[in-house]
Amino acid sequence: MKDRNYKVNIKDIYVGDVCGIDPSKIKFAKDGAYMCFVKPEEKGFRLWYINRPHYWKQKDQLDYHVGACHWNVPFNRSMLFVLDEEGHANDLLYDSPHYPVLNLSKNEDCLNQKICICMQTYELYELLKHWGFPDEIGYEEVLKIRNKFFSCDYILDNCEYYGVIETDPRETGRATTDSKGNHRTFNMDKEDSVMAPCFFQMMWDHRDFRTTDKFKPREEEGPVKSLGTIKQ
Repeated sequence: MKDRNYKVNIKDIYVGDVCGIDPSKIKFAKDGAYMCFVKPEEKGFRLWYINRPHYWKQKDQLDYHVGACHWNVPFNRSMLFVLDEEGHANDLLYDSPHYPVLNLSKNEDCLNQKICICMQTYELYELLKHWGFPDEIGYEEVLKIRNKFFSCDYILDNCEYYGVIETDPRETGRATTDSKGNHRTFNMDKEDSVMAPCFFQMMWDHRDFRTTDKFKPREEEGPVKSLGTIKQ
């Protein structure tokens, strides 16, 4: 956004990862980028992908892999955004360039960029509706969303609400470090949670790491101003 004087519908808000990429390593997935792992009729699909409906469609999609890991990229950071008229990401916290988004923007736009929104893209609508946000919100509400749901410890301390049980810290698997430097693991699913575990995964992917601001633009993006410093 150019300034903080905006209003957006919560149905239009996404969170995704801004990545430096090598466009030549983007591949076409004929059955969908995630369909090879799970089918829509399966329970696991509903639990883990309900807020990623752009991957539900059985069509050719773009998939970005570097070796065995999605995160082997020159840099990445998180972004809260809506789509602009070109179908590119319009940052709700910064005056950032409008990057194309894999499987939301036109394929040719993604194939010609060295920075784009990659695989970890989620819709926030069901989460925001659950927590009572109005249909239309502005910068201050977006800032509250960023600071609450994507703080380092929020999803770790509230994991069972979102379908995941914290396990003994000696266990391996899904592990992380909280804001106090404690090693914590989360390797069990909770079937009767209030919210589906897709929201746990969303906040896990995009939360701050200890004192690191996951949403702060990287120097590789060039000069980017925070909307908190732009009034008009």
